[in-house]
Amino acid sequence: MLLFLVCYFNFPDYPVLYRGNYSVYKAQKYQHPIVEKMQFKFIIRANRSICPQCSELSFQLNDTQFIKTTNLKGIFSSDNSSFFFFGIQGKDQQLLNVYKMIGDAMSKHNLTEPYNQQLIREEIMNNSKMSIFRVYCVVFNITTQKQDISAFLSDHVAKGHIFSNGKDTDLDMNFTAFQFNEFRFISEGKIFGLYLSIGVFISFIAWNHLFREFRSHVQLSHLSVHSFVLHLAFDYNYGLFLYKISNYSQHLYSLFTILAMIIIVMFFTIESYQLRDIWIASLTDIDEDLYHDVFIDFFLEITIALFIYSTAFDYLFESPYICIILLYSFFIPQIFHSLQDSSRKTNDIFFNISISIVRLLPIFYFSCYKSNIFETYSPSVAIFAIIYVSIQNIIIIIQNIFGGNFFVPKSMRPVPYNYFEARVDPGTECPICLSQIEAGEDTMVTPCRHCFHQGCLERWMEEKLVCPVCRTRLPVVEMGEQSNARLEDGDTLL
Repeated sequence: MLLFLVCYFNFPDYPVLYRGNYSVYKAQKYQHPIVEKMQFKFIIRANRSICPQCSELSFQLNDTQFIKTTNLKGIFSSDNSSFFFFGIQGKDQQLLNVYKMIGDAMSKHNLTEPYNQQLIREEIMNNSKMSIFRVYCVVFNITTQKQDISAFLSDHVAKGHIFSNGKDTDLDMNFTAFQFNEFRFISEGKIFGLYLSIGVFISFIAWNHLFREFRSHVQLSHLSVHSFVLHLAFDYNYGLFLYKISNYSQHLYSLFTILAMIIIVMFFTIESYQLRDIWIASLTDIDEDLYHDVFIDFFLEITIALFIYSTAFDYLFESPYICIILLYSFFIPQIFHSLQDSSRKTNDIFFNISISIVRLLPIFYFSCYKSNIFETYSPSVAIFAIIYVSIQNIIIIIQNIFGGNFFVPKSMRPVPYNYFEARVDPGTECPICLSQIEAGEDTMVTPCRHCFHQGCLERWMEEKLVCPVCRTRLPVVEMGEQSNARLEDGDTLL
């Protein structure tokens, strides 16, 4: 927690950052000029070069041999509105020569502003001493222009072009970039991180509560394996999603890496153990010879779920409605699993509601908060997600109150087995307590026709739903059948 707070309240000095688009004109390589437009960014830092200004250019270009990150050094006007930067790939020792050459060119032509001077470009492109090197030059001017592109961009715009002296492919790029308010971006990112940390804490409490409440095989058998596979896949890819956010800025790296690691560690501990227990509880009626196939199917299901959720997270902002259906359907398998179970359970209501809130937090942030770091404001997406998850929760709550198959017509429900219908012959030994069953004692008879004291078998079935004698899977006790059976005068003796 202390490390998290240090990451949250650490606000270093930020360089001047510009982001925008550039266009490349390729007239030599093709019969007709082709214009390519791509995004790029450049950063101006102070006191890190032979001159008071230095720029780092970071972008990609398909066919032009321009390295992704280049340190450029150069000159600028006295009012910091015009800049001329240059760099040599792999030959930093030549920068002083280029700088001297530019200074000589400016003196020769009596130039005062570096931005508008085509003569400087010609000096570099035609200089025989520099022909063996690839020299990159950036020339731009900073002005003021209103923009409504992004909340994180200011009205300061840099316009200019980039060129080089390459022989194979001349580089000639025009660009327009607005100053990026990195301080505001980092501040919003840290607010988002604090917002998510609350969700991670709630998620930990919810999983810990479920782990404590569902311990016996009977309790675990009420939970759907498929539903918890989806829970596990969601949290694992959610952790990876946060780790990707950490790469957006070096100032957010520590914060979101810690959050991602907490979620992934929770995935490998509490969630994995709980899923293992639920899966083992579901194997009661499986032949031991089929365990190998069931084991393979189980891990294949996990692999497929991880792949689907990974893809859905990648395309969440491109196709939000489809991805929300894929990501937020983790309660649907539980609903269908409860259809086969007429018993009522209430211990998972806290878990379901808490996890639903935690999972909806990022959707609510990215859809309802205008200044979110991805700038994906769309309230309709959040409303859709809330309604979709709420419907699932409402169905599960009703199932917990009235039974899993409450909305199935009684005529279509399977007839439950009545443990209290048959009478047991006095003197029969109870296999659990090894004492004789006396006349008048409450008894239960399993489908495999083994007789027990009612209290003995009920305590046994709280832990395992298998017969203590022959290990046959036992159906859930319908408690409503007990009173009905006692009112009838059964005459079967065992």
